[in-house]
Amino acid sequence: MQDPVSILKPTSTVKVRLGDKLGHALQLMVDSEHGAILVVDHNDKLIGILTERDYLLKVFGVIENYMRLPVEDYMTPSPETLQPTDTVAYALHKMDLGGYRHLPIVEEGRPIGVISVRNVLRYITRLCKEPF
Repeated sequence: MQDPVSILKPTSTVKVRLGDKLGHALQLMVDSEHGAILVVDHNDKLIGILTERDYLLKVFGVIENYMRLPVEDYMTPSPETLQPTDTVAYALHKMDLGGYRHLPIVEEGRPIGVISVRNVLRYITRLCKEPF
């Protein structure tokens, strides 16, 4: 568990920009089969995250005509992040404390990947298969 999070094979980032519409973000999420979309500013700096959970709890069945609304109104701003050198144990601790299923990995404020609970579970499964 002291391996860096890079061993988890983070997924590539799927990003939208400030002002992009929820409909566009949702289509990207579905097409890419990612559970989280990162929201970046004009300098590609991470400013928010929009997850499946955000859609389910804040948008679907709550807001009408949501497809044309801006992502920044429904994203989670200033999400918790990881550095590529952070350990898997640290990432798991952050996920547990915050109840997060996805954590962006950033370098100099710019997203370079995302890890999810699924990445961590695959890692743990591999560890359990290794002889002691």
